[in-house]
Amino acid sequence: MLNEPHRKNDVEGGPGSVEFLLTLMRMGHTILGITAPPPEHERAYLLGWILSLLLIIAFTVALLLFLVPRIMG
Repeated sequence: MLNEPHRKNDVEGGPGSVEFLLTLMRMGHTILGITAPPPEHERAYLLGWILSLLLIIAFTVALLLFLVPRIMG
């Protein structure tokens, strides 16, 4: 554990790898016609996309939990 080399930028597989998500983000940017972020900022952009999607999902669930009882009742 202490003798293992420190791998700060390891994105080549293994647990916790984000390479797959980065590939999806690059494809999404290409499909939407958005300029891809520079390689040194890709993880920050990925975090922004993930947080945005989680916020939208949380808002949708909260809205459903708020409206369904009022519509059904």
